[in-house]
Amino acid sequence: MQFKTHKLLTQKGAYALFCVFLSLCSFSQAIPNLINNYSFESTTPCPSGIAQINKADFWFSATQQGSPDYFNSCNTFTTLSQPLNGFGYQFPRTGNAYGGLVTYSSPGFAPFFEFREYIENGLKQTLKPNTNYCVSYYVNLAGVSNYASANVGIVFSKDSIRHYTLPNSPSYVISYTPSIENTLIISDSINWTKIEGNYLATGVERFITIGNFRHDPLTSTLSVATATPSYREAAYYFIDDVSVTEIVNANASINDTLTSRCVSDSVVLGTDSTWDATYVWQSTAAGLAALSCTNCPNPIAKPTVTTKYYLTKQQCSATTMDSVTVVVLTPTTTANAGNDKTICLGDVVQIGVQDSLAFTSYSWQSSASLSCANCAMPFANPNVTTTYTVQRTECTNVTTDTVKIIIDDCDPTFVLPNVFSPNGDEINDTWGINFSTVNSHIKNFKMSIYDRWGLLVYSTNPDVSTPKSKWDGRTTAGIECNAGVYFYVITFSKNDEEQKLNGHLSLFK
Repeated sequence: MQFKTHKLLTQKGAYALFCVFLSLCSFSQAIPNLINNYSFESTTPCPSGIAQINKADFWFSATQQGSPDYFNSCNTFTTLSQPLNGFGYQFPRTGNAYGGLVTYSSPGFAPFFEFREYIENGLKQTLKPNTNYCVSYYVNLAGVSNYASANVGIVFSKDSIRHYTLPNSPSYVISYTPSIENTLIISDSINWTKIEGNYLATGVERFITIGNFRHDPLTSTLSVATATPSYREAAYYFIDDVSVTEIVNANASINDTLTSRCVSDSVVLGTDSTWDATYVWQSTAAGLAALSCTNCPNPIAKPTVTTKYYLTKQQCSATTMDSVTVVVLTPTTTANAGNDKTICLGDVVQIGVQDSLAFTSYSWQSSASLSCANCAMPFANPNVTTTYTVQRTECTNVTTDTVKIIIDDCDPTFVLPNVFSPNGDEINDTWGINFSTVNSHIKNFKMSIYDRWGLLVYSTNPDVSTPKSKWDGRTTAGIECNAGVYFYVITFSKNDEEQKLNGHLSLFK
C-alpha cells in the first residue's frame, strides 16, 4: 500500500530450493496439494517488516513494482503479525500465517495509475495434460480497506512471470487472462471466503500467480467505508490455504463391487484422501450406524449383515459417486473330509473337498502322513488303515468331519500244498490254494482235479466259485476218491493279469 516501501523481491534461496524440489518430485508419486507452503507456514527466516512475502518459503512477488506482505505470528514487526496487525484483525484460517496484497486502488490511493500486487508460487510438479484440477484459495478483506473488489484470480503459466515488465503506462496491472477468477465482490472482513473453480490443464503449467488481472473499468468494486485516510483507499485482501488438486473420481473400494468379511471383522472403505475434498457416505440406517464416520474419506465399516454403501465425493464443481457392497459372510458350509477310500499300500490319495472361502481355515489330525495339515484337500499316504479328522473354522463357526483310508493288499501272495487227508478229523481235510488276502484283485477263479489217467474228477462251480473254494476229496458227483496221486489245474486273474497253476498232489486216507 501507499505507506510501504516498494522494492524488487529476490528470494533467490527459496526459488533455488523449489527447483531442487521440483526435480525430486518428478520421480515420486503425485502429491494431493500441488502448492508448496500452501498455508504460508514455512518461513526462512521469520519476517521482520513489511513487503516480505519472499520470507514465506516458495512465495514471491510477481512484479518489481508490487510489494505484497507476509503476516506471521513470529513477525517481530507488530504491523505484520497476526491476529492484530496494521491492516486489521484476523486469525489465519489455518496455522499461524497468511499473505496479503492490493487488488484495487482508487484515485484517492493512486491518482494517476492503477496499483496492483501479485504473489507467485512454483508448483510441486507440472500439471498433467487434459486433466482437471480443483483450484481453491481463501480471502478475507483487511479492516483498513475502504473498498472491496471482485476479480481476485489465479493465472497458471509455464514459466514464472516474476520479472513481468509493466508497459509504459500508468498501470501496475498484469495483462494476463485469469484461469480461475471470482466474479462477486468480497466484502467480508470477519470470515474467510473460499474461491474455487475447475481448471483443465494443457500439461505445461508449473507456476501460479494470484491477484487482480483486470484494469479498473473491468474490476467490480464496492465502497465499504468513508472519511478514511488516503492509504485506505484500496482493496487489500489476506490470502490463505491455496490449493491445486487433481480431480479424482470417487472410489468406494479397490474392488468397487464386493468386499467379503466375517461379521466379527471390519473393513476400510475408500481408496483416497484428497486435499480439500468432501466425502459423504450413504446407506441404510443400520449401515450408517456401522460406519466409524459418514463424512470422512476412509471410514471403517463393521455391518452385521450384507450392506451396500454409496460414496459422493465433491471437488470444486465436480461431483462423482461410487458404491461398494460389504458382504458379511454367514457360515453355511460344514466340514467335509470326503468319502472313505481303499488304496493300495504306497499309493497316494487326496482327501477333503474344495470348499475354501475367505476367512476359512482347516486343521487335520493324524497329519503325519498328509502333505499339509492346514489346507482344504491334502494328499494322504498312510502305511496302515488310518482315520483322519478335519476341523473347519469359518469365521466363528467350527465343525469337524472324518474320513477313513483303508490300506488294501493289492498284490496277494499264495501257498499251494501238495498233500491232504480228507478223513473227517477236521485237520487238513480239504485242499486248495491259500491266498494271503482274498479281495477284488483276485477274479475268475477256477480249479480242476484230474486222476492219473487224465479223467476230470472235480471242478469248481463257475457260479459259486471263489478264491476260497477247496476240494474235499470227492468227485463232482459227491463220490469219495481213492487215495493216490492227482493232478490239478488252477486259473485266475490277479490285478487283471491271467495266472495258471498246474501240478500234482497226494490224497491220503
